Amino acid sequence: MASDRINIEEVVLARLGQVLAAPDRPTLDLKAEYASLADDYRSLMRKFNKTLAISDRYQAQLQELNNRIQGLVREEERSRLYRDLHDGAGQSLYAISLHLQLLANGGAGDPKHLAAQLAREVADVAAELRDIAQQLRPSYLNELTLDQAVAERCELLARRGVPIEVACAGDFASLSHEVSDNLYRIAQEGVANAARHAHAGLISVELTHQDGVLRLCVADNGRGLRGPLQEQTGMGLRIMRERADQIGATLTVSSSPSGTSVSVTLETA
Repeated sequence: MASDRINIEEVVLARLGQVLAAPDRPTLDLKAEYASLADDYRSLMRKFNKTLAISDRYQAQLQELNNRIQGLVREEERSRLYRDLHDGAGQSLYAISLHLQLLANGGAGDPKHLAAQLAREVADVAAELRDIAQQLRPSYLNELTLDQAVAERCELLARRGVPIEVACAGDFASLSHEVSDNLYRIAQEGVANAARHAHAGLISVELTHQDGVLRLCVADNGRGLRGPLQEQTGMGLRIMRERADQIGATLTVSSSPSGTSVSVTLETA
């Protein structure tokens, strides 16, 4: 855009310089030269304005594509949350209802034992629902920096028995809300996938922001992904890739029979 404007100015100034360099030319010749110069200027301005219009149209198309990508991400997340509710809390609540029916009919054996089991199942459902609520909106990102939110999430999972460790280093206070939110959700998804499917003895989360580079790595020592990486199109991986694309980050996945790692890199300076 700036180069077009420079070219226009150079052409106009060059023509004007030619006119001014010949003061002894007849008046009619000068008028004709000025008229020609004005025509050239108008022609160049029309081209310049056309270039601006094309640029504006491309900007609008890019914004529309970005909006569509965000819409797809939200739709994917709604589908995943529905699955989590159906397969997790939904099934647990159904089991609780069966146990309550047994208790009401007097066919449950030891009532104290069943009551203790019901208490554990209710606590599990409550934990699952809290997880889903956090996925819907990690509001504490408004109060915590990215590293604090990730560390808090990992500590919560560790208290529930998930074998997880976390290490954070660097300054995260300057990150935008968009970057923090998407990186947090990628970390959340990566940890959830490892906890559910990897059968890992340890999940490690590393988060650093140093020398203008933001890095996140979620790794496990589980059984690895099944099949070639290029064929991995599961919902969780798609969501993570789309979130990385949304903030201009690079996401890479590596897997072997000894474990899987998901890494995200974003240049911030």
